[in-house]
Amino acid sequence: MIVPVESKNEALYLTAMLNSTVSRYTVLSYTITTQISTHVLEHVGVPQFDASNQDHTAIVRAAKRAAKSAEQGTELDEIDSEIDDVTRPIWGATKGQLKALREALGEIREALSEIAGEDSEEED
Repeated sequence: MIVPVESKNEALYLTAMLNSTVSRYTVLSYTITTQISTHVLEHVGVPQFDASNQDHTAIVRAAKRAAKSAEQGTELDEIDSEIDDVTRPIWGATKGQLKALREALGEIREALSEIAGEDSEEED
């Protein structure tokens, strides 16, 4: 998906918001995974980036750490949790709700993996 932004920090903010558990769960709950496009932004209400907003700048810092970890090939579980923690106030989610979404997202991923495995077996 290509989304025009005004700055690198805005791109990092948007990336973190869209990669947060809340956003990923929302998208996977209504899309076909092979047909995700920019219409996501019509359904996932990511607030406009505001460089003077402390929550937004905390998200940018976490996104920078995530990018650095990805470049180094480091496991991203810890940074994913950090991104969820800093994006949670923007989404208005409680810690309990976020935990439930993480569990549900894991179940969705597992089901999609099983389906993908069944599809590849049928092709053989």
